[in-house]
Amino acid sequence: MTRYLLDTNVLLHLVNKSEGHERIAHQLTINSPKQLFISAITVWEISRMVEKRSAASPKAALAALRLMEQFQVTPLDARSAAVGGNLHASLANRGATIGERDSMIAGIATVHDMDVVTDNVKEFARVPGILVHNWRENVIRRI
Repeated sequence: MTRYLLDTNVLLHLVNKSEGHERIAHQLTINSPKQLFISAITVWEISRMVEKRSAASPKAALAALRLMEQFQVTPLDARSAAVGGNLHASLANRGATIGERDSMIAGIATVHDMDVVTDNVKEFARVPGILVHNWRENVIRRI
């Protein structure tokens, strides 16, 4: 059974009702809750957003907090942190840098054998060995 690690932007598309949010919502209904995860990094990003009230409206940020309660949270454990750090450095050495938080999410996905669901395919496309889904546009990409 495939397990999906949802990136922060997936939750934000849902609460903001961004274009394609219906396709994301449909995917959430056809997959078992046992298959759907968010990372501790997403919890951090949403919590920061609520406090700063900058990346989204306060109403949307609070809705995202409530939405993320329905998913299992995968921690950034020592092994995931090490894999994410190695990925970040390896990609930077090749001139293909990605964001630090995205490298942590990629580390979690790699260690826990999860597919990443994101609207940020360009960033995650730099990470070898993971399967990336863009449910907003119905795109799957093996990297």
